[in-house]
Amino acid sequence: MKRQSHHLKHWYRVIPCLLVIFILGSVTGCGGAATSMPGVQVTKSGWQAQRYGAYSKVWGSTVTPMQLDLLNNTWKSIVLNGYVTTDANGQGKMKKGTTSTCTVYVFQRSSAGILSEAITTCPRGSTGTGCTNASTWLLNNCGIRAITLPAGITFKGTMVTIIEYRDLETVIVLSSEGVAEVTPTDQPDQYFEVNPGLAAYAVTPEFQKQAEDFFGFPPGVEVGFDVMVGPIERMDQVHQIQSANLILQSQGLPMVPLAEPVILGLRWLNAQPEDFRVSEALATSIDWVKLQEIYPDFPIPVVFEAQGQTLDLRTIPFDIENAKGLLAEAGYGSGFEMIIVFDESIRGLSEIAYAIAAELTENIGIAVTIQSFNADNAEGVFAELDATNLPVLVLSGY
Repeated sequence: MKRQSHHLKHWYRVIPCLLVIFILGSVTGCGGAATSMPGVQVTKSGWQAQRYGAYSKVWGSTVTPMQLDLLNNTWKSIVLNGYVTTDANGQGKMKKGTTSTCTVYVFQRSSAGILSEAITTCPRGSTGTGCTNASTWLLNNCGIRAITLPAGITFKGTMVTIIEYRDLETVIVLSSEGVAEVTPTDQPDQYFEVNPGLAAYAVTPEFQKQAEDFFGFPPGVEVGFDVMVGPIERMDQVHQIQSANLILQSQGLPMVPLAEPVILGLRWLNAQPEDFRVSEALATSIDWVKLQEIYPDFPIPVVFEAQGQTLDLRTIPFDIENAKGLLAEAGYGSGFEMIIVFDESIRGLSEIAYAIAAELTENIGIAVTIQSFNADNAEGVFAELDATNLPVLVLSGY
């Protein structure tokens, strides 16, 4: 362990109430309703946020710290001491200023609070209901500091994933590239580094025994990503890490080796066919097993969200005649036109999109146009495609 001065000991223990009063500029008890303090100035933080790709709902504090506004795929400024948060399927993307290369991805059911010199997984400063149970981020090329309950983390131009698990007062740090320095809140003189391709965790002293039982090794010890798979599964953060893996995969960086590292899915954009039989026809007219054999190194879509239902494509039988019958019953004949739009940031998705289009054309006579999108241009691309009034199928991370 490295040594440094012990001047911050026990400071985090006063944060739960003080952050709400002083940082957010509000008067409140822990868990109580907030009342604005007179004379508090709302200032810009330098951070901007948007929804990442096509992933459900993301909110951000664009007007005042305590007000959340729905974000789309256009960059919006986030006020100082505000935060960005997502729903169960949402993914947010944050960047510092207009010229910085620092990007922070905020995954499902996660939050990121904006402080003057740092970001925090607990935006309201509360150890209770003000924080989500767990927050998962991926930081890309960010020389910044993150504040979690058990530790502060400094990133030295890295590609690092963190998971703060509030139930165990623990934070996991996984470095895919570069170095992360972790400073335990109650023992700042016992800081440690997490090096590329390795992971470690920090925990508050009160939960150290439970954490060692949970992980099977002490805090601060570097281990391979594979050792963290079990804890990530028990924390119910598999989907969040699968989302992080998609980004890491696009960069050719080490991923967490989950049983299913990444998941791709299909869903309709806004103008989807109302008849569910059209979705069934598409699902059954493609030989998903054959596609996986042809492209063994690329992820194949495994779910199809349509008309409020989620189809598991791994269980859908390949049946061209049934697909043709379903289309005819729904009133869609040969020459039916549609668009497939795919996330170009995911490695191999272009090949998969064109393979799916070829299957639809050859097997059931659908005329397919292919279009790409990315997180930065998604809003404009989706608006243009929606204006065509053609059914648009989105192929992206799920």
